[in-house]
Amino acid sequence: MTILFQQANHVFPAGEDVNTFSIPANVKQVGVPMNVTVLMGAANFPTGTTTIQIELSEDGGVTFPFVASQSMDRPPAPRAGSNESITFSLGADDDPTHARVTTIAPSQFSTSVTITAS
Repeated sequence: MTILFQQANHVFPAGEDVNTFSIPANVKQVGVPMNVTVLMGAANFPTGTTTIQIELSEDGGVTFPFVASQSMDRPPAPRAGSNESITFSLGADDDPTHARVTTIAPSQFSTSVTITAS
């Protein structure tokens, strides 16, 4: 497992937030499939619906045709701590260069974020 991104206390603003980052060379070997997992601590997600969308680009960040998305509905606090995760697979010939993470949240929140490849 390779950690692509990790932050203990990432702050997500209310509304839509878009972050784009480069994927280091040689993370994905051509000819070998790869799973990508985004793991977020869910205890601090705001009440209401929060949507997380992950997009991948193979052309230097010009287009983002690979998309994984998940929406989480949270009741009012208090609630037990847990994690939310999104996992998707890349085919043997896929070669991502950039990732774009979009969150749409009803209010600002902060949580841990880890993105891994295996």
